[in-house]
Amino acid sequence: MDEINTALKNGQIDKLTGTYNFTAFEEYSEFVSKDYADYTVSILDLDNFKKFNDRYGHLEGNRVLATFSQIMQDTMKMFLQESEYRIFRFGGEEFVIVFLNKRSQEVKNFLISLEVDLKTYYEEEETPDYKVTFSAGIKRIREKTFNGVNLAVELADKTLYKAKEDGRDRIYIYEEVFESLNKFEFLNKIKS
Repeated sequence: MDEINTALKNGQIDKLTGTYNFTAFEEYSEFVSKDYADYTVSILDLDNFKKFNDRYGHLEGNRVLATFSQIMQDTMKMFLQESEYRIFRFGGEEFVIVFLNKRSQEVKNFLISLEVDLKTYYEEEETPDYKVTFSAGIKRIREKTFNGVNLAVELADKTLYKAKEDGRDRIYIYEEVFESLNKFEFLNKIKS
């Protein structure tokens, strides 16, 4: 709680979502890259959010962002201690979560729980006639490395874009997507 109060005083909390902002991400990523040898980064992006804003307006879009981030925070608190993860609003409808000492599959399971909680929320809501989904990319780093969190974000982002290309509403792990692609490309080269 002291850490959150300090972050509030330092302007590191995004007012709309209640998550940490990009300034806080920059500081935290330096700390984690330098002090941790095992962490997993996930980047989440709400699907078709621009179309949503165009159709329902920015105020409703803001409500969706606030609701999504609250469900995300509640879901993570069910499984993890606050010291094991940190959620950042990375851009408009993009969020980054840094998990300490968690494997990629564990992170994927947390995000699947978030997906279920999000769908349950919108099924129980009577008013909205829309469906809110997200896509996510996950990348684990297992060594202390300069700028490691930023590298993990870059690779998780690449994975996120693959999830979106494949139809959205998907959660992909970097190694599963790109290592299997590399093996497939290798096999094709052998055949030709």
